[in-house]
Amino acid sequence: MSLVALAALAMVSAGTPRAGAQPADDVARARDLFREGSALAEAGKWDAARSRFERSLAYHRAALTLYNLGIAQQETGHLVDAIGSFRTFLAQPVEPSTQQYVEPVRGALIQLEGRVAQVEVAVQPADLPGLVLRIDDHEVRPAPGPRRMDPGRHEIVASAPGYCEVHQTTEVAEGGHASVALTLAPPPPAPTSAALPAALTVGGLALFVGGEVVFGVGVHEALATPLGAGATKTMVAGNVVGGVGAVALGAGIVLLVTRARPRAAKAAVAPWSSGNVAGVKVRF
Repeated sequence: MSLVALAALAMVSAGTPRAGAQPADDVARARDLFREGSALAEAGKWDAARSRFERSLAYHRAALTLYNLGIAQQETGHLVDAIGSFRTFLAQPVEPSTQQYVEPVRGALIQLEGRVAQVEVAVQPADLPGLVLRIDDHEVRPAPGPRRMDPGRHEIVASAPGYCEVHQTTEVAEGGHASVALTLAPPPPAPTSAALPAALTVGGLALFVGGEVVFGVGVHEALATPLGAGATKTMVAGNVVGGVGAVALGAGIVLLVTRARPRAAKAAVAPWSSGNVAGVKVRF
């Protein structure tokens, strides 16, 4: 006799979960959910039946509820869960109401073990602090070796602090084997900021033009008063400002072309001059 046929017997003749030391309201609720799940199973609505049996167990654990839940899990493709439910059922003390289901469940376990898939998930670098591994939106413990999975399509996600999240999808047949390798890598460098190169280019151009204007004023004054000290100072100041602007302009153009990444916290521009010679120091 198949498990599904035996399930009908469990639904009709085995009664409902037996009350123990739990509150009467919990047992009553478990009994109602068990009956609802049994009726849904008889109608072939296995997804809904599985939900009712799971909720019934949350209120009160009973061997027959575990048995019926295992059948509903098997019928809906949750083979790994069905194995767990059947094993828990077999671990319960055998009672007259459950005796006839023991041997069929043992036989079902052998079949289910042959149907589940084996998937090995390897994450590199190994043993990362804070590593989180999720399979089908459920967090699982990262561990070496194959793990049992239901046949079908699965999404596997690995993440760790300081690394980019990695997604991979695998599909495995009944009784099949698969290997999934996930390699975590640090995030790529941030896009190069053009703020400093642009500032150097615009500011340098302004300084260069301004310096040339000041230098021209100094030349004009020198021609008008050849021995005037003020004209000489004006020319020197124009030369210094123009030189600083030229160097800053050149540095800005180089950075814009190469798009070298500046570190804003340490970036600095410092003009210098010595006599009629001028320059600019750019630190990154």
